[in-house]
Amino acid sequence: LALESQLTERDRAGERQSAEIQEARARSESLDAQIVSMRSELDGLRQTVTEKETLANRAADNLDAANKTIADFRSQMAELEAKCKTEVEADGFMHSATLLLHQYTLMDEYLID
Repeated sequence: LALESQLTERDRAGERQSAEIQEARARSESLDAQIVSMRSELDGLRQTVTEKETLANRAADNLDAANKTIADFRSQMAELEAKCKTEVEADGFMHSATLLLHQYTLMDEYLID
């Protein structure tokens, strides 16, 4: 009877261990699925960051180009102003003033756009 009791107790302990192992496997599978999901989400976030960096770089390039264009316009305006100052008494004064006014108008339109 004692031997039968010991065997029954061992069977119960084995069943408990088997249930615990099954629970641990289920938890492990659940954690594996969560890891896969998180890795996928992380990949998506990395892609988004890459896209945002690309957009930021393009915006910086566009800003540099716009600043260069503005600097070119300012240089042209300075040249025209200098030319107008030397032609104040000359016949071409009105023509230069018209060109200068036209350049200022173009600059204003460019900056507004």
